[in-house]
Amino acid sequence: MYETKSAGSTQDEDHIIFEDEYCRLSYDLWGQGGDAGFTIYNKTDAYITLDLAKSFFVVNGEAYDYYLNRRYTVASEATVSAGAAQSIPYYWSTGTVAAGASSSTSSSTSIAEKATRILPPKTHITITQFSVTDFRYTDCDFVAYPDNKKISSVSFEPSESPYQFYNLLNYLIDDSVSVEMKNAFYIEKVSNYPERMFIGYNKKNKCGQDYLNPQPYFQFAGSDKFYVRYEKVR
Repeated sequence: MYETKSAGSTQDEDHIIFEDEYCRLSYDLWGQGGDAGFTIYNKTDAYITLDLAKSFFVVNGEAYDYYLNRRYTVASEATVSAGAAQSIPYYWSTGTVAAGASSSTSSSTSIAEKATRILPPKTHITITQFSVTDFRYTDCDFVAYPDNKKISSVSFEPSESPYQFYNLLNYLIDDSVSVEMKNAFYIEKVSNYPERMFIGYNKKNKCGQDYLNPQPYFQFAGSDKFYVRYEKVR
């Protein structure tokens, strides 16, 4: 499990939060590999334009573009039925359906990726694209497979951290005021756990009722942490 630290942020029960006078960005890193995505909320009464062409995710000095000028193909299908009460032909796309008949159509649309995203006042959007790492931390003195009675941990100062990462975001307020915001993190601690210590099981739901089968949950979950699952090589 990776534990992070970030300067200039606050934390509530579910999120790490960065904010300025214009917007609030919320993070929940928890998950396989660490979700570096964020939700940005417009605090103002003006329009905010997030410029993805000038926004980047950076890990250990390597920058990754949020905007890549991609195109997406979206397939759609529609079925139309005309009931017996229909007294005139029912038109769908380029076909004509007589009363009492039915028709199906399918099509696909190519959509260009947007270089900017606009947030109206008091609204939010979520941007999810990158993870921090899918590799487990290794070191000669770091126990990869600890036993069930003891975990293996190592801590880092910022300058020694195996991963330093941040989102660098640029946005405009009403197309006039330009703002650059940097949300930075580093790995402060790495711990290896046996699976039986890492995953617990709930026998009852939040209403106190018994589950038919106990439900697994992560015992150490938190918005400032993430995990990389791996198995012992035999």
